[in-house]
Amino acid sequence: MSSQHIHFEIPRHNNGHRPNYHRGRYAVPQDLTPFKDKILELASQAASKAEQTKEIQKYLLRDERIRCTAVDINSHLAEWGITRGRRNGGRRPRLPSMARLSCVIKLERFQGPILQWNREGLDASEIRDRFRKRFKKDVREGNIKKNLARWLPCPDGEVILRGPWRAMESLPGDNQLPELPFLPTNVLTEDELQSLKNAIQDVYLQESASQPDPTHDWPERLANALCLDETIQGIVVKEKMSPGCHWDWKRLLDPLWILGIYLPGSYQYETVNTESKIRAVVNSFTPAILRITYSRLSEWLDQAIADVLETHEDGWLDAALLLRPATTPASCIIKLLDAAYGEINVLRLDVGLRKSLRRLPLNNLPGCEDLLRCLEEESDEPSILDSFTADVTKRLERLEQARIVLADLPPLTEADMAAVTTERETNAKYQKTSRQKDQEDQGDQEDQAEPGYDNGQSAGVGRLYTILCRYARKRVKPQPLAFCKWNCPTSGPLIGHPPARFDEADWDLVDGLGRDETGENVAEEMYLDQEPQRGPVNETRNYKKCIQYLELVLATQQPEEKEDYETIVSRMAACNSRNFQKHHTTAAPWSTNLRDDDWWHFRRLLQMLSKRYALEDEVCAAFERRMMMVLAAMEGGFTEAVLWLIPLEGLSKHFSWYISMRNKTTGSLTEPELALQQELLRELLTFSHGLALQNLTLRFHAKDPRANESSPLPKNMLLVWYTMIYQAKQTCHLRSCHRPLPHPRQITETTMRGAMLSVGLNDTRSGSSRSRSFISNDRGIGGIFPCLYTWFRGRDPHPALLRAYLWFGGIFHSRGGCKARRGKWRENY
Repeated sequence: MSSQHIHFEIPRHNNGHRPNYHRGRYAVPQDLTPFKDKILELASQAASKAEQTKEIQKYLLRDERIRCTAVDINSHLAEWGITRGRRNGGRRPRLPSMARLSCVIKLERFQGPILQWNREGLDASEIRDRFRKRFKKDVREGNIKKNLARWLPCPDGEVILRGPWRAMESLPGDNQLPELPFLPTNVLTEDELQSLKNAIQDVYLQESASQPDPTHDWPERLANALCLDETIQGIVVKEKMSPGCHWDWKRLLDPLWILGIYLPGSYQYETVNTESKIRAVVNSFTPAILRITYSRLSEWLDQAIADVLETHEDGWLDAALLLRPATTPASCIIKLLDAAYGEINVLRLDVGLRKSLRRLPLNNLPGCEDLLRCLEEESDEPSILDSFTADVTKRLERLEQARIVLADLPPLTEADMAAVTTERETNAKYQKTSRQKDQEDQGDQEDQAEPGYDNGQSAGVGRLYTILCRYARKRVKPQPLAFCKWNCPTSGPLIGHPPARFDEADWDLVDGLGRDETGENVAEEMYLDQEPQRGPVNETRNYKKCIQYLELVLATQQPEEKEDYETIVSRMAACNSRNFQKHHTTAAPWSTNLRDDDWWHFRRLLQMLSKRYALEDEVCAAFERRMMMVLAAMEGGFTEAVLWLIPLEGLSKHFSWYISMRNKTTGSLTEPELALQQELLRELLTFSHGLALQNLTLRFHAKDPRANESSPLPKNMLLVWYTMIYQAKQTCHLRSCHRPLPHPRQITETTMRGAMLSVGLNDTRSGSSRSRSFISNDRGIGGIFPCLYTWFRGRDPHPALLRAYLWFGGIFHSRGGCKARRGKWRENY
């Protein structure tokens, strides 16, 4: 079969080139009628218009030697009655008066008519026709289906007639009740919360009541809503890691969470016509709801793990499966921590006062001399620090791991001994050069850390949380309904926190703002700068409960926990060289790399103190071994993480007092040498604090804030953290400031980054680079450990982390100079 060409003469261009005969005004039209049958056959087989034209062009060029344009092919197909859209199926003819579909039309203001047509049984295409005729606008069928799925995601197929309902994980529309704020319900003011309750009740009362038993499907709805909550998912993951330590079947649902979930028939029937009756009905269902929720999530987690292990290489989940999260501290431990913290404050102030008095001319000030003598007299009454430290270390030394021998360290050289005496001017010059080098190295790093995000922990640690969240979203379809301007409380759907072990009372019995389940304000400041108790502290009821709790923690240690603890102690004992990977960020992140380097610095600083001041080897070895046992317990091997803070400080206090007593005995130290000794001792204490914070932090997985921001309903992590802190301590961390902290309703990112509030620590995080110059000079600008503000963005709040935060620091007012006047603890015990 040959083609028939139309020949005519075309003049050349001025440049001598022949024109293109296949496009533009010089294109030669082709007669494709002889090839009609083959072209129609190819057109019927193509999936889209683009593929249709491409296949026809290939056929004509390959078999018939004809180069033809898409315009020619489409015009012939149109003549032969073949018209196809750009996607699958035929294109609906667009009316001339309709708007082009170049943008998606927001359908919230047309929700009423669309839902009415849906109730009449019309499908998306028929609703589109009605929409076009009534509003003279065209809308995509997919847009109609998407909005109907968002408005009508009920399991029984019933239609919600009111617009203020949305899917659980979707944001409210811009036009949905703009007068109500979209904030967690527990941070709303009383007027805002009451307005929200009135709006929800009005919506229920405007619906038609048709069900004889409106509560028959409430457990299913509430269980589906719980399965989608990330707080509940996190508790299930922690329960899998440590069975029996995190999930509590006796907990109740928060009334502020119940408030926003769509429960058909609420406020319409006599049995559920008030908020208190609705809460009573839900409380009666709660045990069954928790059983359903835990059963589903644990089953999905097992299935998700099995699916991941089939599709990923070996070891992909190892880091996640090895994490042993800490449990919620018992109330008796919190009370003991409060009392011990008060003792530490008084003790440090006494030490600073004694040093100040010694600088005065006491011969002319007899009153000051008497005061100094009273302060230096050792009290015969045991303190909480002394008693509890002795009880804890006595029990730890009974463990098998206490017999592990620490590896010998490399001997200190003369250069090491001289490095710590470097003049401060030279050291300041070195710090400036080191800072410039760190900034240059940081510029070469391609993968920079986001400001405020601690990305040092392995990403694999939090994978169980991620895969369970994705698995739950796939399984819970359609999503439960929630009121458009309701937002989940910051603490999650359940009242309080996961329980403490051994049926001990939880330290938190109220919600984030001090309201109990009846809504009455019962908050009391639970974290006070208490004065130390006088008398036999080890005979008090609370102290005995703490000892009993400690013995239960030790006695119920599981085989895998014993193995973890032995691994940690063995690793720390074998540390006799430095293996540190330098960070290329402005501050070193929380990581195992930094944790191991902190322990290396601790051992070397203790070695320097022992050799330079001829300390007894037995005392130093006992102090080092006991500190290793306590720090290892913080890192893992036990479910409890924060009670070890007291023996950590108690051991440091005893060692500091031993050095002081030895100085009095020898009396041979000069003032500069005594100042250097105090500087080394302070650096040793700061590294022990940094190591404790590293161990506590790494017991909880880090979250990438970018993943939270890209979620369907992102959390304001800063608000969640601040609300939890505000519950525990509602005043400024400065002892002399009695002004309350602002209400969580007022908290924003700017507020917490210096405009109104600021995060501060008791220690100087940068430490003394001169004191550790014989060990390292590459710890960067960040110093010994990162700022605790990174917790507010990268980690979910937990009671154990909260107690550690309040132990090492607090929140200060920026205005008024509270943070500037707080001072750092520069005095040793």
